[in-house]
Amino acid sequence: MSQQHPDVQRVQVAFKAGQREQAVTLVRGLFRQGALLGDGWAELAKLALAMGEVTLALKASKRFSRKDRNDAMHQLHHAALLAEAGRVRAARSAMLCFERKGTSNPSVQHFLGTVKSQMGENESALRHFHQVLEQWPTAGQSWVAMVALKEFTPDDPDLLKMESLTDKFGGIDPQTHGKFLYALGKAWEDVGNTEHAFAKYSQGAGLFLQTRPFDQNADDRFCKSLLGTFTRQAQEALPASQCESTRPIFVTGLPRSGTTLVEQMLVSHSKVKDGGELNLLRTALMPLGGYSLAHARAYCDTALAGDDPWTDIANTYLYFLEERFGRGGI
Repeated sequence: MSQQHPDVQRVQVAFKAGQREQAVTLVRGLFRQGALLGDGWAELAKLALAMGEVTLALKASKRFSRKDRNDAMHQLHHAALLAEAGRVRAARSAMLCFERKGTSNPSVQHFLGTVKSQMGENESALRHFHQVLEQWPTAGQSWVAMVALKEFTPDDPDLLKMESLTDKFGGIDPQTHGKFLYALGKAWEDVGNTEHAFAKYSQGAGLFLQTRPFDQNADDRFCKSLLGTFTRQAQEALPASQCESTRPIFVTGLPRSGTTLVEQMLVSHSKVKDGGELNLLRTALMPLGGYSLAHARAYCDTALAGDDPWTDIANTYLYFLEERFGRGGI
């Protein structure tokens, strides 16, 4: 990608400042002006998607993809955005011509494996991941994706190959090495060797800790702050939202508490769609400037007389859902 276009920078500055509506207005203005952004359309597409504007994101990404329809990496960027926006089948179609040509590009092969696994085509997905790993044995993320699709046995050739590669990761960055060790841990867990599995998970966690240190004291302070301020009385003192929509279904709970199973049960209904972890509520709450009770109170205090601030937030969230899933659903 070339240096970021000034017009794209203006959008980014507005968005980072929490001025989502202004950023969206700037994006729409660029379309109306017929702006010549070049590679900037790709960056603009990412920004639009982060703002919950799926339609604008896909429109910008499509403009970028038209620049060179025969370049695999160019089209891969567009296909990846389609997949991120929940258009998995369209993402696969965007790369179909390269799949038919039998391209050996590892990035394309990994992407095809990913989208096919999301579509339930596990055997085909495994073939794509194996193609990646034949060319690039230290592709940690591909190992993670591959091991998730199969149940390992003690004589599995993939397990033997992974063990033979452990010394190859010595000079690899900690994130990639850590992912590989997590994949190897999962393989040993499948086999039933919990001692080996725990050792690999521990080694991987140690590598992740090098680049993503965890401050337990800071985490404790944050949790205690939430528990101490978001009391029932404090929340009841805030003005109530008048939004009566029942469309969103939130599944919350601690890790390994069954939230994924509950989601799968809900999605089995024909009118319920799988949203996963969209993080759209965070974007909808941008006008608050933060997520503390103090931010919530300040947001209410700045609302004009007669305004309904929480209904505005709710309607923004519902708009994001419509952008992502259309108008159907419960």
